[in-house]
Amino acid sequence: MEEIQKIFKDLEDPRDNRGKRHLLMDIIVITVCGIICGCVDFDEIADYAKDKMEFFSEHLLLWNGLPKAKTYREVFKVINVSQFLECFLIWVKSVVAETIGRHIIIDGKAIRSATEKVVKGNVPYIVNAYLAGVGITIGQIKVGEKTNEIKAIPKILELVAVKGAIITIDAMVTQEEIMNEIISYEADFILPVKGNQENTYEGLKEYFEQEYLEENNVQVDRSQTTYNNEHGRIETRRSVISTEVEWFNDIKKWQHVKMIGMTINTREIAGVKSEQIKYYVSSKVLDADEFNAIVRNHWQIENNLHWTLDVVFKEDLSRGRKGNLMENFSLVRKFCLNIIKLDNRFGKMSIKRKMKKYDHDENSLKDLHFRVLPTMKKA
Repeated sequence: MEEIQKIFKDLEDPRDNRGKRHLLMDIIVITVCGIICGCVDFDEIADYAKDKMEFFSEHLLLWNGLPKAKTYREVFKVINVSQFLECFLIWVKSVVAETIGRHIIIDGKAIRSATEKVVKGNVPYIVNAYLAGVGITIGQIKVGEKTNEIKAIPKILELVAVKGAIITIDAMVTQEEIMNEIISYEADFILPVKGNQENTYEGLKEYFEQEYLEENNVQVDRSQTTYNNEHGRIETRRSVISTEVEWFNDIKKWQHVKMIGMTINTREIAGVKSEQIKYYVSSKVLDADEFNAIVRNHWQIENNLHWTLDVVFKEDLSRGRKGNLMENFSLVRKFCLNIIKLDNRFGKMSIKRKMKKYDHDENSLKDLHFRVLPTMKKA
């Protein structure tokens, strides 16, 4: 418990002292414990705290007993977003070694059920930065209702320590400004090229069709193929790279591109084959297997973060939108998910099974707080 209080010790309590009945740190600690043990909203957190009253009384002050669900909701509504995020970022930097050579994935996630009629159906978005390999969130930023994901990218690059990392983002941000922004932070990019860059897309398509698909010309540096045969499907992933980039028409726009790549993914299910070809630009020269791994790992953010937030933490059902509630509660979920993922006491046990173990085994929960969490350093 003390470790969580240390992490958020610099967080200011925005409430008026008059009528304040519960300590901010007590509220945060109970919320974190509740989410770690499977609670998905403040009503469940309040019920969980009642069931664990003896446990919390042993470790927290609880001046006036336990908070009600409304209290948790009101507190997270007014907590300063920037301060809360800063505490989170400082903690992340304490548990993550330098990002040099690492893969950071940036992608937006809709909080769909938070949409209200008053905003005419606009879906709130949180843009997340995810550290591939380690599997944890290292930053987030809310996308303004009257803006889009592209404008949030520079802000999250500024927040997150990206120096020396390789950044991957979806195709909609494959733009000159974003490339320049990434390079300005001494990081590299591998970005997909789709229809939003029509001329470049067609140029890459023509180049690889002529130099690889048809003639297998030696101008292509190297190809690499991986196979996967599981869940009743056979997948072949072929990656092709080339450092011949001088043919780009707009040299200024693509000045940071040092390598281009193509992936050919073939899938066979029940004898039916399908093929998908994608094209990429990269500011870093890699060999084909490195390129293949990074492109494939980009989907970790969907499979291991967004899916888990929706299916396990029920984020997609969250209706809290007023004040800072959506942003703060989204961040506390990711803080909890990071803790669970970094707890390596149980081998390859799933997130959901770990959460059940914390809930049913009080000693396991205590050990997480008093022994494991304080030693989560330099992942």
